[in-house]
Amino acid sequence: MSQLRITAFSEAQPQQAFVETFCEAAQRLRQDPYRVGLLPPEADALFLMMPLPAPREFWLVERDGLVVGRIGASVSTTDPKRGTVGFFEVEPEDADAAAELLSTAEAWLREQGVRTVYGPVNINTWFPYRFRVGGTDDLSYSWEPVNPPAYPQHFLQAGFETDRDYHSDRLDNFAEVYKQYKSTFEKTLDAGYTYRPVDTGDGLDAEIPTLYRLSVAGFANNYLFDPIPESVFRMLYVAQARKRRALGCHFVSHPDHGEVGFIIGFEDEANQFVVKSMVVLPEHQSKGLSFALARLAFGSAMERGHDALVGALLQTGNRSEASCRRTSLAWQHEYVLYRKTIA
Repeated sequence: MSQLRITAFSEAQPQQAFVETFCEAAQRLRQDPYRVGLLPPEADALFLMMPLPAPREFWLVERDGLVVGRIGASVSTTDPKRGTVGFFEVEPEDADAAAELLSTAEAWLREQGVRTVYGPVNINTWFPYRFRVGGTDDLSYSWEPVNPPAYPQHFLQAGFETDRDYHSDRLDNFAEVYKQYKSTFEKTLDAGYTYRPVDTGDGLDAEIPTLYRLSVAGFANNYLFDPIPESVFRMLYVAQARKRRALGCHFVSHPDHGEVGFIIGFEDEANQFVVKSMVVLPEHQSKGLSFALARLAFGSAMERGHDALVGALLQTGNRSEASCRRTSLAWQHEYVLYRKTIA
């Protein structure tokens, strides 16, 4: 087999040509049915150019002048001994190119002082991460990890091992859960909490500072959390809102502290109601607010005719699974985050 040639973003001339090739590579290397959810090249390019404080690098690998793979690596902004590899795309059966990409990214991370690598992660966990590794069906959706089955094998062959397991579940008959949450919802009202819809339309821009504040504070103790600037958060949120039909989005407020939590949901391309994110500030947890927010979101979905919901990208063993255990399971998709020690 002919020799591979690696090119780094930092060394490319001109860099704009590298960016264009890097972003177009995913479009060319991916084949159906694994093209679901691929970012358009112009959106993909933002990851290379956006103002993030984390040191990061990107590579292309060529064989006989043809790009056969790409990868990116980043260093954590909160823990310099932690790094990520992501943006991984390769001809699915090209094990040599995959190994070259992963070893190149690993060497760069080691030079930066990184000792533990997580992947696949596109810079940090605010952005796409994890591989799909199984499930009860073969369907895929744009809001979840979608990848050829060979990709996880390339990581395992490079010495990565499972770090965390995740899953998405489609749950039937959540109207019963809606009823069960009524008393908890009423108790939060008695305690002085109030609720309002998130303006996901023309007023979204004004909601961003509140969503950002709550997200940073509410997710601060989450696994592998790294903060991002509000400007980047704004780009991320607005982009998601433009491509999805928001549904079930609500704030919860305290009379003295203002907004202290939110829930975000949407209708996906298969007309499924998907619950994507829920945040309650630590000092207001254990007061039933998560169940109350869920009830509001479920009610909004039922008004639009939904009788099932998707709990998206739940970490196995997380307490957010509690609602899922109260309904019947229609399907489940499974994902993995990998880790490798390079000290």
